[in-house]
Amino acid sequence: MDLDKQKKQNPSLAQKTAKQRAKQSISSDVKDKITSEIRDYMSESGLGDNAQAIEFSESTTTSLSDNVLTGAVNDKYYKAKDGTVYVRVKYAKDSVSKGILNAAQKEEALYNEFKASQAFDRMEKKVSGGN
Repeated sequence: MDLDKQKKQNPSLAQKTAKQRAKQSISSDVKDKITSEIRDYMSESGLGDNAQAIEFSESTTTSLSDNVLTGAVNDKYYKAKDGTVYVRVKYAKDSVSKGILNAAQKEEALYNEFKASQAFDRMEKKVSGGN
C-alpha cells in the first residue's frame, strides 16, 4: 500500500499523477535497480592571498523499476480544501508473492530449456561422430 499527494491546477491530472507515483513506489518496493553517481570538482588558481578556488559537488541517483502490477487498485481518494489530492493505492502481498513465484518459474523453465538444448547438442555431436 502506498500513498501519494499532488497539488495541481487540474484536479484530474493531480489524481492521475498521485496514482501513478503511488504505483511507481510500490513497483520500486517489489524490485528496483539503483545507480548512483557522485561528482566532485575542485580547482584553485592564483598565488597566495590572490588565489581563487572553485568547488562543485553533484550527486545523482537513478532508480529503475520494471514490474507488472496486476491488481493494484485505488484504495482511497481525498481532495483537501487547498486542492491537494491524496490517493492511496493498494497492492495485495499475495500478488507480490505470485509475481515472484511466476518470475522464478519462468527462470527455471528457461534454465531447463537451456540444459535440454545442451544435451541435444552433445547427442548430435556423438551421432555425427564428433567428440
